[in-house]
Amino acid sequence: MHLTLYRSVTHLTYPDESFSYCYAFEPIRAEELCRDDHLACWTDDSGMEPFAVIEIPDDSQINRTEDGWQLQVPDHPSWIDAEDVYVLASHRSLGMLVVQEPRPVVRQHFWESD
Repeated sequence: MHLTLYRSVTHLTYPDESFSYCYAFEPIRAEELCRDDHLACWTDDSGMEPFAVIEIPDDSQINRTEDGWQLQVPDHPSWIDAEDVYVLASHRSLGMLVVQEPRPVVRQHFWESD
């Protein structure tokens, strides 16, 4: 079974400027969040091209919570956050395998950001 993984950038502007990546199992839509009449943060649209495609074990389960997307693979009791799936799959852990790598430029930024 294949799972598509999408990545986008979230820009935090208030109270301090920074950015982070967010991951999901479906395309990520652009979104803005305002606080105290200031643009506190925004998330870029991920686009329709996946960050990566991961082969996951049959009978795996996907869950979406307020905190984001999670995956549970058979024989592993804990839910795995979407941001950890690519790293685990790249190490062939828990029966997962990367079947479509990110473009070279995207992959470089992935490893530099951690």
